[in-house]
Amino acid sequence: MDKCFLNCAHFRFSHPCRYNKEKGIECEECRFWTRRAKPVLIIKLAALGDVLRTTALLEGLKKKYPGSPFFWITKREAVPLLKNLDVGVYPLEDASTAVLCGFLMFRAVINLDQDLEALLLAGSAEAEEKTGFWIEPGGGLGYSSKSALRWWEMTSSDRKKRSNKKTYQEIMKEICGIDKVTAPLMRLDREEGYWADKTVKNLLVFPGRSVVALNIGGGTRWKKKIWKNDRYFLLAEKLLAKKINVFLIYGTAESGLAGKLLESNSKLKAVETGEDLRKLFAVLNEIDVLVTGDTLALHAAAALGKRIVALFGPTSPQEAELYGRGEKIVSTVLCRVCYLKDCIKKPDCMEEIPVSKVFSAVLRQLKKR
Repeated sequence: MDKCFLNCAHFRFSHPCRYNKEKGIECEECRFWTRRAKPVLIIKLAALGDVLRTTALLEGLKKKYPGSPFFWITKREAVPLLKNLDVGVYPLEDASTAVLCGFLMFRAVINLDQDLEALLLAGSAEAEEKTGFWIEPGGGLGYSSKSALRWWEMTSSDRKKRSNKKTYQEIMKEICGIDKVTAPLMRLDREEGYWADKTVKNLLVFPGRSVVALNIGGGTRWKKKIWKNDRYFLLAEKLLAKKINVFLIYGTAESGLAGKLLESNSKLKAVETGEDLRKLFAVLNEIDVLVTGDTLALHAAAALGKRIVALFGPTSPQEAELYGRGEKIVSTVLCRVCYLKDCIKKPDCMEEIPVSKVFSAVLRQLKKR
């Protein structure tokens, strides 16, 4: 039993491993066998965009902890983000998650959240080493390094957030002590690709021409992250006049806004992905350029290697990584990056971003694709 599938780092317990799935390789002939070491636990619960961009650390962490299987605890709504990745995913709400933390001895526990439930999970799990943040048995707060402390201080101070010059990925790379980050990881199923290809083709007003998607959602935490609907209408008209295909992407929460926009122009199309994140990702994989605020779709498009025009007002543009495949258009109002959940100023920071500036950025990105 020295070299057996049961002690292989890639063994998935009740499912075929990635090499069997992707390459059809059976255990008896596999050259990827690696002895299983103690597991590594990642705790990253929310928000959805943060969970997705944290996958950029996985390759560096696997290099740091060779042979270790990786387990990831997250909230149930974030589970689709981790589909088809070589990690065991445990929803926070499942009973098996508590068993996981209480039963196993981990090689490392990596918690990059400061929410109480994440801190308690990291503190209760037994591990040879811990990275990030946790609660000590006596109730004190633990952190792994000066880099971790700086991030904790930054998340507790809007002033320090505004002065930050590093991307989220750069900061987490320092905290984890790894030498490599990639774009966020995302692997679509063949069926997801087939569905998206058919769906997007049916939306094209100008077959064979460039495709631009306008993501009109922005979540509920910061209401002012969303560009105004009249701006989207004017941008869509400009793009259609250039015979550039354009359609809206929206979820259930934006159905009212989408309806108003669709009524305003018969050539404007839309895809409602509802609450299905995998549909959102599959559609994004079919486009050339995405126009979006600082939200999950931005990080998904980055994972898929798409060109991005990203709009920023109340949140930090420095933390977002576009990997050289896009432009950030940042509001010029002095109170930007306020991190206020709502704002009564008129015009607000996102209203200040002109359509002409976004339109020009889209055209530049289309030339570079």
